[in-house]
Amino acid sequence: MKLIIAGTNGMRASVELIDQLIAHYGLDVSEIVSGTGGEIDAAAEDWSEIYLNEDPKFFDSKWSSMGVGAGSERNLKMAQYADALLIVWDGKSSDVEELRENMEKLRKPVYETILRCP
Repeated sequence: MKLIIAGTNGMRASVELIDQLIAHYGLDVSEIVSGTGGEIDAAAEDWSEIYLNEDPKFFDSKWSSMGVGAGSERNLKMAQYADALLIVWDGKSSDVEELRENMEKLRKPVYETILRCP
């Protein structure tokens, strides 16, 4: 499964947390998909290198050339590419919510964990 792991910017994460969530949901991950933003994404990228022995598939926003629509464009491309989404968030991030809505419109599974930010 090509899995997006995304979360609220500023939320702390670790490879261990990502590993526990993947095990908790029983996900068979073949590739990590990353939007390259925040600590959740970074922990997922590290997980990919450790457990899959490969770099994740990166979808970086083209802020300099696309402006404010860059994040939305990236989120749509990620949703189209991936098989499922694992979100670790505060339940409020509009960027994460948009990615979740894209996956739901495409009828792809979404696994959600809500954590409180310190």
